[in-house]
Amino acid sequence: MVNGEVLSGKDAQGKMVTGKEAQMRLVLKAESFERFSKSGIGGGTSLEAPAGEYRLRVVAEEALHGQMSATSQNVQIQ
Repeated sequence: MVNGEVLSGKDAQGKMVTGKEAQMRLVLKAESFERFSKSGIGGGTSLEAPAGEYRLRVVAEEALHGQMSATSQNVQIQ
């Protein structure tokens, strides 16, 4: 199973400043799949951007059924 995510950072004017696409390949036993289906699974990636205020958006797609989820958050880099 491959999960994909896209991260983007926009400045106060809505201009895209940085972005990245990442994938996480998982090969799970049935019991692990069941456990993670209930609890979720974490992953990490990073973006680089100059100091400033940004709107960070993450969109993730689950490969098996194509389900998607997204979240946005204001962040400040010092």
